[in-house]
Amino acid sequence: MERLAEAFLKNMGDQLVFGVSSAGLEPGRLNPLAVESMKRIGIDISKNNTKSVSSLLNKRYDLMVFVCSESQGQSCPVVPYKVDKIYWDIEDPSTLAGTGKGLAKKIDKIRDKIKLKVLGLLNEIDSHKD
Repeated sequence: MERLAEAFLKNMGDQLVFGVSSAGLEPGRLNPLAVESMKRIGIDISKNNTKSVSSLLNKRYDLMVFVCSESQGQSCPVVPYKVDKIYWDIEDPSTLAGTGKGLAKKIDKIRDKIKLKVLGLLNEIDSHKD
């Protein structure tokens, strides 16, 4: 999911004045269904590398967005320094049941929810520039 958010930020934030990185609790493999979902809207994330949060913590960030839900039993990363945090409670596509078009539709809904969250974040950031 974090790869989806990163891709949207990089694709929609055409005037970004900040860097964007994404990572999971553990480095893993990209979810092929999420990759296909993004391809359906013209964004290719198939070559993106997966990283662990710990690999990014050697650098300080002003803001971190966590795409996790402790209420759904998901672990959220712990950051060992003070940083502004935003939590997006979004279902993890890898936990979804189903197959075929039904599953693809569920993943597309998650993708679209992440896109809306990213748009809201970009609008929020843009409103604080002045």
